[in-house]
Amino acid sequence: MAIGVSDQRLLILSLDRRGNPVGEPLSIAPDQIDGVKTGGAGGGWLSPGNVILDATATRLEMRTSDGEKVKLMLMRGEGKVLGGLGGGDPQRRGLEALAEWFRRVPPG
Repeated sequence: MAIGVSDQRLLILSLDRRGNPVGEPLSIAPDQIDGVKTGGAGGGWLSPGNVILDATATRLEMRTSDGEKVKLMLMRGEGKVLGGLGGGDPQRRGLEALAEWFRRVPPG
């Protein structure tokens, strides 16, 4: 999956094993999110943005108002040993942008 974060929308695009787009991107506004669940090593946070940054690896599940379900496994990609495997610094910055989006525009 590729995730884009704009001021008011999340853009989610499925990718194949080679990184090629599959299907149309999903564009989600905050008021279209009916529910969010997070899991992993989060410290019991109520906000998805805090959970995303609290854990090295986090599961994020969203349900939209039109019934779409999105399940993502997120990895911060930092650290000397496994950081490069997790995407490194660009991955970490992307997760920071996603966490900030959830802080600014809390779901529905």
